[in-house]
Amino acid sequence: MEKTNKIRLIKYIILILIFAIVLAKPIYTVLSNREHLSHKELVDYKNLFDKKAWSDLRLSNTVESELREPESLYIYKDKYNLFVTKVHVPDSLEIDKLLTLKYEASKTIEDEVYFSIQSFNFKIHIKSGELTLVKSINLKVEGKLTTIVFAKDLASFYINFKTSSIVFNNDRSYIVLKTEKAISSAALSFIKKGGLLYVVLLTPAINKAEISPQQINTILVR
Repeated sequence: MEKTNKIRLIKYIILILIFAIVLAKPIYTVLSNREHLSHKELVDYKNLFDKKAWSDLRLSNTVESELREPESLYIYKDKYNLFVTKVHVPDSLEIDKLLTLKYEASKTIEDEVYFSIQSFNFKIHIKSGELTLVKSINLKVEGKLTTIVFAKDLASFYINFKTSSIVFNNDRSYIVLKTEKAISSAALSFIKKGGLLYVVLLTPAINKAEISPQQINTILVR
């Protein structure tokens, strides 16, 4: 009987250790990252858009973090969501050398922590944690992708997707998009300015909002 109790105790201890190991990374990430919502508008984010679009553009919120650049969500014409963030890249490396396209499904990882933003009929999941200098980008699409512009300082795409993600430095997905419909449409642009690469995602905010392939480029400063 005593031997059985000891074995049972050892099993409990092992289970507790496994549980602690699994939770250690997410807990550390949350504590160190210190993410919070604010209404801070970044000048360089707003300046990505043509001044004619400013009157139809309003900030919804900004996710601020200790370990990475802010992510802002705008409402455009009360019909669309505009998600904007930026990452640091080598100054001399052009977008067409940074970016690789892949047609495959995307998913969030169980042992990672994600900050999620609801965008009408799908969610934007942003991986928490530190983001270092980005030297490569994989854009994954489960669906169809149309290339609108692919140049050294600007790349724009129109996507019809079930899932999509942006992966930096061949690591785990940094941004994951998951639709609640059979398929959704979005427009995505990468804009390089020196050592900064801006990511702009245009999505519908209401049921009747339709996105055309060239739409995102009509409101970006060229």
